[in-house]
Amino acid sequence: MVNLTCTLSSDSKGAENYTWFKNSECYSDTADRTLVFQKIESKDTGSYYCKVWSNAGSRSSSAVTLNVFYPPRNTIIQSFLEAAEGRFAIIYCTTDSNPPDRK
Repeated sequence: MVNLTCTLSSDSKGAENYTWFKNSECYSDTADRTLVFQKIESKDTGSYYCKVWSNAGSRSSSAVTLNVFYPPRNTIIQSFLEAAEGRFAIIYCTTDSNPPDRK
């Protein structure tokens, strides 16, 4: 579980509403200051910030980056063989992971 909590407060004593943005696009509107990810996934990676709305106006937080690590997946292995001469092969392997492979 991952929680992002908006720590902005307004000068208003009235109700506050929170809008969460992911990569500058609206992600969630809520009365709760905490954005909860019950099960974090690679698609949740991104830049998040919140905007708090109240009777006094609105304020935005600074953005934070949520970086989700995951092991290699979607591995593709291709091989190219030169049979005529008998001793030449190329093996090409690609995979998706975070952090990426450092070659």
